[in-house]
Amino acid sequence: MEEGLRHGGLGAVVGDVARLSMTASRRLHLAAKGTGTIGIALRRWRRQADASDFGQPTAAMTRWRVSELPSAPLPVPGIGRARWLVELIRARAGESFDLELEACDGTGHLGLPAALADRPATAAGGHRAFG
Repeated sequence: MEEGLRHGGLGAVVGDVARLSMTASRRLHLAAKGTGTIGIALRRWRRQADASDFGQPTAAMTRWRVSELPSAPLPVPGIGRARWLVELIRARAGESFDLELEACDGTGHLGLPAALADRPATAAGGHRAFG
């Protein structure tokens, strides 16, 4: 990841890491900052017990958590579009928020569930509205 971030000719570097220490994350942060390349470190767990590492500090500018949600019920038998809860856990000089996303529709765009997308801005409860 670090070599890709230091290269400077890439738009983004994505890596799947098991653990990410503060030292390693700081090196990645400095490499990304030096070239302006986006660095994304994906951390997945095989067991729920391994998820305790998520709370460890890193030099990341933002920290996100993506969790699966049940698909929306359909009027006919079948499985609806996949849905996720996307949470911004930490952002430097920013506020946390969360939103629900649905899998791509026929046009290839991710969507907000209808109840969330069609609500008035004042019903957002202080959360930002995205759409």
